[in-house]
Amino acid sequence: MTHAGPANAIPQAAAVIGHSLLEDNEMLLSETQALADLVASMHAGNEQLLAQAQLCANPQRVLLQSRIEQLAAMLRGTGMQESCSDQRVIAFVEASSRQVGSQ
Repeated sequence: MTHAGPANAIPQAAAVIGHSLLEDNEMLLSETQALADLVASMHAGNEQLLAQAQLCANPQRVLLQSRIEQLAAMLRGTGMQESCSDQRVIAFVEASSRQVGSQ
């Protein structure tokens, strides 16, 4: 800290204000800086989440989900539910559609 007054002005001001008030002020300043750092970190995290959400909202994802749903409907429509393996294929396709849709 720079000052233009006499060299003993700072200790005199500290004596007038009180050392406990100055220590409280330093503690509050430190806490304020920690909160500012926390808010900056949260802001960066929110920006990252927003960017991820925008990636999921692209036209290719919607097209992929639509194609998977069409495949599942086609598989169900062909009577492909006879065997256990056929049911697993249909379940996998339907689960893939839900997974793409939830992202």
